Amino acid sequence: MSKVNWVDSIKGIGIILVVLGHISSPFTEFIYSFHMPLFFIISGFFIKPSNDLKMEVLKSIKKIFTPFIIYLAIGFFVEFIKRFYLNRDQIIIEDLINALIFMDYSNLEGTYAFVLWFFPALFIGRLVVLTILKYQNTIFLRLLSVLIVFLIGFNFNFPFAIDDGFISVPFIFLGYYLFNNHNLFFRKKASIFLIVILALILIFNGLPHLNQSTKFFDSVLINFLWACSISILLFTVFNFYNYKIRGISFIGANSLSIFLWHPYTNNVAHFMSENYIIKFAISFSLCLILIYTKGFIAKKIKND
Repeated sequence: MSKVNWVDSIKGIGIILVVLGHISSPFTEFIYSFHMPLFFIISGFFIKPSNDLKMEVLKSIKKIFTPFIIYLAIGFFVEFIKRFYLNRDQIIIEDLINALIFMDYSNLEGTYAFVLWFFPALFIGRLVVLTILKYQNTIFLRLLSVLIVFLIGFNFNFPFAIDDGFISVPFIFLGYYLFNNHNLFFRKKASIFLIVILALILIFNGLPHLNQSTKFFDSVLINFLWACSISILLFTVFNFYNYKIRGISFIGANSLSIFLWHPYTNNVAHFMSENYIIKFAISFSLCLILIYTKGFIAKKIKND
């Protein structure tokens, strides 16, 4: 399968939903029910157990924690300026220290850095899954390990977003198996089965509420079935038709930048309109302007 042909398109749809969900639209609860699991599942696509564990850790630290530290500093600085300008209670140094130690949503909430919990959680989750795949040789032991890690993360709190990473492990693990067995899972007949599961959940349970950043699950099993079924349906459609939607694919390729910038653009949009459609349009347009500006500057520097 070609990553370029459809995964970036899926990521593009995912990041559009993230921005829309954080706008507080009528679709927010539905989006929250699967949007973060979707990204964790995608992150499992490209895990390679044959890779050297030490090299993977070092590469991930640079790739994941560099934006975390940079945007943590930016987020707290902008929040400081905002509170100063609006004459609100100011951030104290303890807030920043706790954010650095725990790296979780509860210590990032109330600042522009609230989305950054995803980065350490992703690092921990991928590291755990890679370790399980390398050192557990049977599917039974792998599944048992995934279950134990999830239950530990779900029931206990740890520094450095370790618990958030632990609860992401089942989704990342699933992504690895989905991508490497796509001919089995991404099929039309399988899609019918998934649609039936989703319909039954809606009929007998209603929309299952999920907030992965705070470890809130309506029901772990139902939330998992719901989020994974929607994700696999999306993967099936895009993989089967080998969709590469040019504009959406471009957005997906720049999804990390949009993820980091949208707390600021959403806030700007909030002051410009109360209508969620207009707010979304303003916020996303600002993100695209920033992406094109970043690309233009990078190209100019390279040519010079």
